[in-house]
Amino acid sequence: MKALLLLSVLISLSSPALARIGETREQCEARYGKPVRNKEEEQTVHYEKAGYHIVCEFYEGKCEDISFNHVAQEGEGKPLPLSDNEVKVLMESNSGGIPWSLTIKEADGFEAWQWNELEAYFNERPVRYLFIATKASAARRRAKDAAEDEKARRNLKNP
Repeated sequence: MKALLLLSVLISLSSPALARIGETREQCEARYGKPVRNKEEEQTVHYEKAGYHIVCEFYEGKCEDISFNHVAQEGEGKPLPLSDNEVKVLMESNSGGIPWSLTIKEADGFEAWQWNELEAYFNERPVRYLFIATKASAARRRAKDAAEDEKARRNLKNP
């Protein structure tokens, strides 16, 4: 068991595509190179490195959300699937090699995990990706979604 944990840590330290929550834009650019796309109004930066498409979202100058999927695609235009090992190593690169706790596993391929102040989500459909976020970011995202849902409900009641 200790050997497996050590191997995961060594892989996470040596892989160029492993993002870290809390890094600045400068640190992310040093890790991945120049962005392939940049949405300033959303504080979102897209990178491609080591066969991964990596999207970092920033809040107050720090990377707070990271999503990963493969650049290579299947015939349907969907990214190739991330392996279980890739998902594990990408997640543990943000937890110092410590395993996460699985909180949800659904039949359609959706999984959710928690570790310390981070949440992670893996989704098989419609696009295969891994999303890691701080709990604060996830709470802001849920509050924003709830406010938008409430606004839509009010608009339906009062056209």
